Amino acid sequence: MARRSILRWLIGGYLSCKPESLRFSVTQFGRPVLQAPGAERLAFSVSHTDGMALLAFAWDCRVGVDVERRSDGLDIAGIGRGIFSAFEEETLDAARPDSAESLLSIWTRKEALLKALGTGLSGEPNAYTTEDDSLLGEGYWCASHNGTAISGWTCLDLVLGPQVRGALAVSLEDARVTLQLCPVSNWVNTWRDGSAALTRS
Repeated sequence: MARRSILRWLIGGYLSCKPESLRFSVTQFGRPVLQAPGAERLAFSVSHTDGMALLAFAWDCRVGVDVERRSDGLDIAGIGRGIFSAFEEETLDAARPDSAESLLSIWTRKEALLKALGTGLSGEPNAYTTEDDSLLGEGYWCASHNGTAISGWTCLDLVLGPQVRGALAVSLEDARVTLQLCPVSNWVNTWRDGSAALTRS
C-alpha cells in the first residue's frame, strides 16, 4: 500500500495532478503505463524487495530499476536458466563457490534493462547480456543484444545496503542521476501533512 501510494503521490507531483485521478493500464508484458494527457513523456519504473521499494522517474526516455535483497541458501546453480546469456552464466560459474554477489549483480542489471526496454522477462532475456563497463569503471555496466552493443544508455549499479543491491538503466547517455532515500514512516507523515520532505544521502 505504501509503495503504491508513494508512486501515485510522486507521479501526481510530476504531472501536476491529483494522485487519485491517475489511471493505469498494463502492457502485454505486464508493465504498468499511465493513461493521462502528456503522461507519455514521464517514464517510471518500480521494484521492491523485503522492506524496501525503489522507484525511478525520467523525462522523455526509458528507465528501468530493480532491487533485490540477498538471501542465503538459494540454489544458485538453478537460477537464471533461460534468462541469463551464455556470457552471464560463464561469469556466474567463474565466481563460484562465492557467487551470491555475482548473482545479485547480474539479476538486478538484467531486470533493470528489460524493464526499461518494456519487455520484462517475457521477451527473450537471454538475448541480452550485461557486464561491467571497463571504460567507465566501477559502478557502471553496459549491455548488448545478440552481441551488438546497446549504445547511448547510462547503466548504474546501486548499493543500497549491506545485503541489498540494485541497478538502474536509462536510455540517455551520461544521464545525471540523483538517489534519494526516505523511510516509509517519513512518507506516511508526508502524506498526512500534504507536503514533501525527501532526505538525500
